[in-house]
Amino acid sequence: MQKFNFVLESATLIAELICRCAIFESLFLQSASAAADELKRAVIQLYVNIMTYLAKAKAYCREHIASWYFHISEDVADQRGRANRQKRAFDAP
Repeated sequence: MQKFNFVLESATLIAELICRCAIFESLFLQSASAAADELKRAVIQLYVNIMTYLAKAKAYCREHIASWYFHISEDVADQRGRANRQKRAFDAP
């Protein structure tokens, strides 16, 4: 479950990273220079790595969504059972 949460939380970090890359692109990749070309290659490689990670994260989520759903369903059932027992104990004369 921790791994699944990590995958979901990392999506936020990736979105922020993509926004930062867009800023770098607009600020530093407008000129034609060796440094700009190198930065462009690095940004493209970063985008490739992000897409690779997202593809793996999507596959992981698809594989584990059923067990995650089952785990949550069990938790909800357990909580309902406890609430019902507490209600019966409270309502008992």
